[in-house]
Amino acid sequence: MLAIAARFYSRYNARRPPIAGKIAPPIDPLVPIHLANLAEAHLSHTLLRRRYALTDVQAILLLAAWSLRPGSGSGLDAWVVTGHAARVSRRLGVHKILAQAAETARNSEQGSPKWQKLEAFIPQWRTWLCWFTFDGFLSLGFGRPQSTQFETVDEYGFLQMRLQGPPPWPGSASSQALYGDVYIAGQVQLAQIGRDLINWGEMLADPEKAIYGDPRLADIFRDTELSVKTMFSDLNTRLDEWCRLWVWTGELLGISRHGSLIFPLGSTYALYLGPSARVARLQAEHMRLCLNSYVLKVGTKKDEAIGQCLRNALNAAVSTIQTHHESSQTDFGLSFATDVSKSLSMSSLVSTFGIS
Repeated sequence: MLAIAARFYSRYNARRPPIAGKIAPPIDPLVPIHLANLAEAHLSHTLLRRRYALTDVQAILLLAAWSLRPGSGSGLDAWVVTGHAARVSRRLGVHKILAQAAETARNSEQGSPKWQKLEAFIPQWRTWLCWFTFDGFLSLGFGRPQSTQFETVDEYGFLQMRLQGPPPWPGSASSQALYGDVYIAGQVQLAQIGRDLINWGEMLADPEKAIYGDPRLADIFRDTELSVKTMFSDLNTRLDEWCRLWVWTGELLGISRHGSLIFPLGSTYALYLGPSARVARLQAEHMRLCLNSYVLKVGTKKDEAIGQCLRNALNAAVSTIQTHHESSQTDFGLSFATDVSKSLSMSSLVSTFGIS
């Protein structure tokens, strides 16, 4: 964490206005380099020992999320590092622990003694869900194979557990932790759409080869019409539903006879995302761009469905650029987001439209 903070410290300190006439002290330019070397040495050490802790998995995921040597071309391969985190998690038995927790969540009443005991599993639950989102987005964004034969996740039980009870006081440490956990749960559902997009692409390209590589696809796509239009219809609908549930804040419908503004009910979880809402919207636009730009691979014949997909891709690209621009002109919030979020959205623009 110190190595990641050191990467951003100087830029943040230069942009932050003085507090009570004082500015934070500068650090030696060599400090971030030394901390990066130390962090990577610790990562290497996890390959050479047999005893692990959950904090090892969390540290590995942090190194996958934020490169310590941005722009140098010598940083870690996030996809490989994320795979290492999955192996260490399984070595600790995290997947077995969460299977028991998910079973308890499904068969217990909310607020019951059994339900309350689930709080002991929150750190493992949170860590595994983070791994799932990283693996899903990296596989989709960079065209790498997604991890298979890993147990499914139960983000809904995790979400219900974290949202039980009264909401914490805004700005408190507990509220920040809650915002982060709700964001993770939302990203899991979005990553599942991305995984299904990869499965669709493999099935459309060569069904026999896809099923040979992952036999579960035979049941997943049973009684499903294997066509590009079906894929676009299914996944765009699911993506729209995700946006309504997670990031849609509502729009003005009109003015009542009393002069008050009329808004429809916004997203169920939008208010819980806090400062992560902008990153969540950026990830949704990345997913929409990946999905609808697939139409470029199937031909350019005139068709209303294809035309709508191209419009969806263009709108997603414009929204992505606007989001980055607004951040650069305001609070620089996206500057400190994970490299997974920023690099994937921009790589989608480059691969789709040739933007440089």
